[in-house]
Amino acid sequence: MGEFMEYNIPEGWEWVKLGEVCNTREEQISPLEMKDENVYVGLEHIKSNEWHLSNYGSPKEVEDGKNKFYAGDILYGKPSQYLNKAVLSDVDGACSTDILVLTPDIAKIYSKYLLIAMSSESFLNFVNKTMQEMNPQSSWDEIKSFEFLLPPLEKQKQIIDKIEYLFKDLDNAIELKQKSIGETRGLFSSVLNKIFREIADKEGWELVKLNEITSMEELDNILISDIGRISTSINNDLYNKFIYYFIKHYFSIPNENAIDSEIPSISKEVFDNLSIPIPYKNNQPNLERQLEIVNYLDILTEKIKRLEELQERELNIFRELKESILNKAFNGELV
Repeated sequence: MGEFMEYNIPEGWEWVKLGEVCNTREEQISPLEMKDENVYVGLEHIKSNEWHLSNYGSPKEVEDGKNKFYAGDILYGKPSQYLNKAVLSDVDGACSTDILVLTPDIAKIYSKYLLIAMSSESFLNFVNKTMQEMNPQSSWDEIKSFEFLLPPLEKQKQIIDKIEYLFKDLDNAIELKQKSIGETRGLFSSVLNKIFREIADKEGWELVKLNEITSMEELDNILISDIGRISTSINNDLYNKFIYYFIKHYFSIPNENAIDSEIPSISKEVFDNLSIPIPYKNNQPNLERQLEIVNYLDILTEKIKRLEELQERELNIFRELKESILNKAFNGELV
């Protein structure tokens, strides 16, 4: 039973199946009834590896029937392979039908301990294996057979308190590191803005429409990865790289012309009519100045990339520490 059978079972602990300690809440709610709700939760509102909801949607925007949930329920995103989308709700509300609403048997398990079980490495491995073999979305019928060691309620409370104590500093460290990563990524955007907005307003720069210097007729929508395929009126690869950085600047600022997509893109019509600031000298594009800017941005790109990689490694260390704590708790080694 389970993948931890080689461990000595602590006194008072027992092997249980998920379906023996919780069940799904099958209560549905119509769009009309949802008008009285204050909270709507979709898959997009549940962040991976976070235990509490930090964002909600408006029920007024929902047109179809949804699942009802209450404070103390566990919300589990069904398409959760590798995503680990499980949270404990502290409010009542409605949620997407792509979310399982699990209600714990309070005589057997605390809501927070149920969340610990569903955040464990063994549960994630079980879900991943099930989804690969049977169903791309994890259903209740499949995950309810997951087996795990369940301590007595008193011991569950001790484990919960210990985890919350240990996680407090780790979560603060993760939040600060994520903020640092965001600031690092924002650094490049601010440099591009300085070049293409502030410096470009100075003497020696001219605005030129891209359709006057480029040819990209075979593409309807322009992805940032397509910029290297542009043919320019000046036979020089450097010119393309300068345009590439300008388009990166364009994608980095909010604008109504960008096409709504996971990969930033703009229509060819918008692309052709964009005006790019170009350094000029003696009434000609100043390729030497472009070279200076491109080289500077190339070096900066590499430095930022290395810094982001370092920050991500540090962030992963904190996350691995949390996983290690969870696994110890789950195996009866924490208290």
